[in-house]
Amino acid sequence: MSFITNFRAIIEGDASLNSMITGGIRFGHLQEDFDISKTWIAWDMKISEQVNCMKGNNAYEVYEIPITATATDTIILNNICERVRDYLNNITTSNFINIRFVSETKITTLSRQVNVYQNSMSFEAIYI
Repeated sequence: MSFITNFRAIIEGDASLNSMITGGIRFGHLQEDFDISKTWIAWDMKISEQVNCMKGNNAYEVYEIPITATATDTIILNNICERVRDYLNNITTSNFINIRFVSETKITTLSRQVNVYQNSMSFEAIYI
């Protein structure tokens, strides 16, 4: 399976996180006309390193994973981000040697008129 398929299964596989997300967990970016009354997670990825074995086979890849949470309430937003950090940080599976939390940017206001806020988090994953 691909990195995207495997990571999607991980991030969508946590029941407590899913119970907090009323709009959905999306790969890429939210649509321009997303429902601002719901809570959302959007994630993306880019490969930052590829390590090969001596014979040229792929040993592992390192991915950067930006994750953005969107909500209308800062307390709910912080709870979502805390759950994402707690869930993903240092998780190990058969394909992921490690996923680690790198950084977070707190509360960016998209619109004060309608109280829409975003937090951006960054993770790094070693993938085989």
